[in-house]
Amino acid sequence: MNTKYVIELRMVLSCLLICGFVVFFTNPVIGQEVSEEAESVTAPSKEEFKDSDGLATPWVWWNTACSLKKELNCRHTYWARDSGRSFLSFFDSDGKLWYSYDCVLMEGSLPKDFDPIGFRYSDYYRIVGESKSWYKVEINERTRETKYIVRSDPNWVKISWAQFFTYHHSIYISGGVKLRDKPNGDVIEEYRYRHYDQLHFNRLEGEWMRVRAKNVITTPDDDFFGWIRWRDGREILIGSFLSKYKIPKSRVP
Repeated sequence: MNTKYVIELRMVLSCLLICGFVVFFTNPVIGQEVSEEAESVTAPSKEEFKDSDGLATPWVWWNTACSLKKELNCRHTYWARDSGRSFLSFFDSDGKLWYSYDCVLMEGSLPKDFDPIGFRYSDYYRIVGESKSWYKVEINERTRETKYIVRSDPNWVKISWAQFFTYHHSIYISGGVKLRDKPNGDVIEEYRYRHYDQLHFNRLEGEWMRVRAKNVITTPDDDFFGWIRWRDGREILIGSFLSKYKIPKSRVP
C-alpha cells in the first residue's frame, strides 16, 4: 500500500476521532447516555405522585459537604472523576431524556428556561413531588416548570432543608425582624434593640428557624438564640446561599 496514502488515511481517521470526541463531550444531551436506572423504571406519567418537600442536589457536591460537616451525619466516600458521577439528567413526563449536563465541567449552555431555586448554577433543585421511581423537581422557580429525576440515580441526593441550612448556615434578615422566644411566640424584649445582620442556623421547626446571633456592638462574645420565620409556604423569607445571601425584596423595609 502506498505510504503517502496510509499517512493521509491515518490523518483523516484521527481527525474524525477527535471531532467525534469533542461532539460527544460538549453536547449536554448527546454526551450522556440515559442511565440504566432511567431505562428500568416506569415513565413519570404512569406513576402516582404525592407532594414532597426538600432539595435535590448532585451527589458529588454533597459528598464533599459530608467530609466538611460532621453535623450532617452522612458518610464521605472516595470519588474519581472517571466514575461519571457528575452527570445530572432530567426527564420529561414520558420518561425521555430532556437535558443532561456535567455539573463539574459545566460544558455546554443551559436551556433558557433553566432557572432553578437560588441561582442558575447553584445545583439545588426544589422537590415538589415524588413517586415510587421519580422526584418531580422545579427547573424554573418563577414559572414553576417541572421535570423529573430518577430516585435511584446515584448521581443525585435528596436532602432536607435542615441539612441544607446545616451546611450553608449563614442567614441574613432585615432590620425589622425580631427574635422570638419560640415559634410564633413573643419578641424577646432583652434582644429587641440588639443589632444583628448575620445569623447562624441552629435548627428548624416547620416554618420557623432557631438561630444563633451575636451582639456585634456591646457584647461581641455573647451568643444569644431566638426564633425567626424562615418561610411562608413556598416563599423563602430570609437571605441565604440560595439567594446569594440577599434578603428577598418583599422582606426589606
